[in-house]
Amino acid sequence: MILCQNLLFSGFTLVMCRTLPVTEAESIRDLSRSVTNFGRRLFQSMDISDKNVFISPLSIREALLLAANGAEGETFKSFESALNVPGRRRSRHIHSYFETTSAIENRTQRRPLFTMVNSLWISPTAQPYEKYLSECRSLFRAEAQQLDFSSHSSVTKINEHISKNTNGLIPNAVGSLDPETKMLLVNTIHFKHQFSVQFNERDTFYEDFTWFNGQKRKVKMMHMTNDMEYLHAQNVSLVNLGYTHPDARMLLILPHQHGQKALEEAIEHCFDPATFESLVQKGHLSNVKLSVPRFEMEYTESLKGPLSRLGMGRAFSNDAEFPHISPEPLTLDDVVHQSVLKVHEEGTEAAAVTVVGVKRKTMAPPPFPPIEFKLDRPFIVVLYDQRDGIILFQGVVSQLGTS
Repeated sequence: MILCQNLLFSGFTLVMCRTLPVTEAESIRDLSRSVTNFGRRLFQSMDISDKNVFISPLSIREALLLAANGAEGETFKSFESALNVPGRRRSRHIHSYFETTSAIENRTQRRPLFTMVNSLWISPTAQPYEKYLSECRSLFRAEAQQLDFSSHSSVTKINEHISKNTNGLIPNAVGSLDPETKMLLVNTIHFKHQFSVQFNERDTFYEDFTWFNGQKRKVKMMHMTNDMEYLHAQNVSLVNLGYTHPDARMLLILPHQHGQKALEEAIEHCFDPATFESLVQKGHLSNVKLSVPRFEMEYTESLKGPLSRLGMGRAFSNDAEFPHISPEPLTLDDVVHQSVLKVHEEGTEAAAVTVVGVKRKTMAPPPFPPIEFKLDRPFIVVLYDQRDGIILFQGVVSQLGTS
């Protein structure tokens, strides 16, 4: 599979169905808790010791849900377990989580909270069922295009699509394609909003940022003293920043203790669904002296290993069961995720692309005066939907600056 790494793979789109929930609110709550728990478990299966990590659990989960509806038997059960999917399978009255996500995405038509786009790219040698393609169009707004994957122009066309739908943040996601690729599903998500109270560039200057190993590097540190939501909890402190979009929020979480173990414990605690809901609701409006690095970071990772550690190994093996996509015996090849985060004085921009590949089988109240909240060592960043509590992006920032 390939995303900026010249790995070869093939991809496909599938439809995840579940029983229609009693209410829309219940459906959104299910989605919020499921995304939060999936992101927590995925983070725990990843190595955060020597690099920054930034993912969109919503994008990854949506792409995998697309894959799951083509699965059967033990393979489908592995998707259910890894993705925390409640409800029954293949009801005639289906309600996809993608439809719920779309409703949230387009809640404010003039200014969406985020944009998400699905597309399906098909090799002339592929044999997808028409029912599957129809469901992709009707439920997921995923239009299918046929491409010759042996041609470099096909790579260019897919990259142009990804770049367009990530506002140019991810211009070269696909490096090459195996000519034997059957289908390629691309899911993109993009978020861009200005802070409701912006940092003043005159208050940005170089300071030290301390890595896990004690190394100190110079970073551009933004500063602001203002009233904002702040919480001093048992093992972490956090600041909750707003954007001009009423539902967009950034949560910055700083463990009280320095070190990788403290950060991993913070991930375990803060991304528990019930705990996360509590943390974002308990902040007090406080006068805070805030210091946040101005930074940009990119992240690209194959998720085959982490997902296998979550119990999805069968889906990547010759024992995989995907009979609802095509008459051909298929197995997942890889799941590759690429993301970008930019944080500056005016606001935040983030984007991600998730590609699922498939191949034919072979083998307490804060004190006063101003509280100092200084992100000069590894911290957690979360971009989420305040109204429904759905995490759009989450990351660990542990290495910033120049020597």
